[in-house]
Amino acid sequence: MNMYKSTQPQIHSLLYLLLFLFLNSCHTFITANGSKHRQLFPVRVKDDKLVIDTNKYHLQHFSYANFENKSGFAGAKKLVEIISGSDIDDLKTRSGKYCLVFWDPQCPKSTSTIRKCDSLLKTGEKILLVSLMNDYELIDRRLKSRLFNAYPYYAIGNTYDSKVMLRRKIIFIKQCCPDCYKSNRDDLAVADYLLIENGNIQTILYNHPNNILR
Repeated sequence: MNMYKSTQPQIHSLLYLLLFLFLNSCHTFITANGSKHRQLFPVRVKDDKLVIDTNKYHLQHFSYANFENKSGFAGAKKLVEIISGSDIDDLKTRSGKYCLVFWDPQCPKSTSTIRKCDSLLKTGEKILLVSLMNDYELIDRRLKSRLFNAYPYYAIGNTYDSKVMLRRKIIFIKQCCPDCYKSNRDDLAVADYLLIENGNIQTILYNHPNNILR
């Protein structure tokens, strides 16, 4: 009996600890139909503390001219450009079709996305490959041998301060296209890219019938 009484507080403490870990390791998404989806241990990023090698990278705001002219370098430094919702407004004023593709450079499966986008560039598609992380060394390792090395590297920066990567994507799309968020809510977490064409913007989810990445 004495042993039971002595261990009971320990059990309670353990249960509280497990509950705390669960709540802090779980992220809730609200789907388009209004239901809740809880994801345990979503990918988190801590790229706000990364140190940028200013001898190797030149960080600046998005420039359409650099994309159009394939100007991926500032002298000997690799250009890294931060893209935001206002830049999407700029792309909407341009004629033609642009695909803003999201990718996670730390995910091994993103190799197939890079390869597919590389092939699409060869066919004349206008692809902006936008990293959901701001680890420029990692981005460089993944892209320097690809056609995308001719362009600036694109990232969404620390404006979207969520540490949950999928939430970061949702916040970005919501700013770019409020109507997209109204229609899809947190289902935007599975968006592969934004299709910007002649003033219109559309969110292409992974299961979209016309998804060019499938």
